[in-house]
Amino acid sequence: LAAICPVLTSAGDFGSVFGTMSTAQSFGQGRGTLGISAGIADNNSIAGWFGFGMSKYVDGRIKLGLWDAGPSTLLALGADFKWQFWSMAEGARYPIDMAVGGFIEYEDMDRGSVLQIGSQLVGSYPIKLYQGGTLSPYGRLNVRLVSTSADSNSDIKFGLNGGVAWDFTRLMRLYGEFQLDGNDGVFFGIEFGVM
Repeated sequence: LAAICPVLTSAGDFGSVFGTMSTAQSFGQGRGTLGISAGIADNNSIAGWFGFGMSKYVDGRIKLGLWDAGPSTLLALGADFKWQFWSMAEGARYPIDMAVGGFIEYEDMDRGSVLQIGSQLVGSYPIKLYQGGTLSPYGRLNVRLVSTSADSNSDIKFGLNGGVAWDFTRLMRLYGEFQLDGNDGVFFGIEFGVM
């Protein structure tokens, strides 16, 4: 990790304003969630999302946020999906939950915009707590194409997120994570089951 971090932080000057806010575990078919997050990073942000389980192992989210661009507060839009291909719930065959997926983000800027399209690999390990609930450390590695309209430039960037999700109740989950991807910082979130 110490060797990777300098490479990731020097890879570019713009990253996600949403963070990960997700474990590798899928929502489950027909299950919906609403969440809100705040990022204290190079570009501070606040965002919300709606997630929906499209099948037993596939889910997706749409996101809307605001981020701080110096004197301006600007709009951010995003979407992601993931397919859980390893599940600890099936027995001891798989050591952790793992998922692969993709994402797209659009960030408005004073002079132009930023478009990010990428793929992600997410891993997590659910730990049942003695007094109920689940604590799930998770991590995400992403590779993405970042295109800025101001200079018509496109670059391939990498990012790393790590955090923990706490299922406080059956319908409420809390998140805390760090991000290294050009928008370095910490993110906090809360998610509610609504369907």
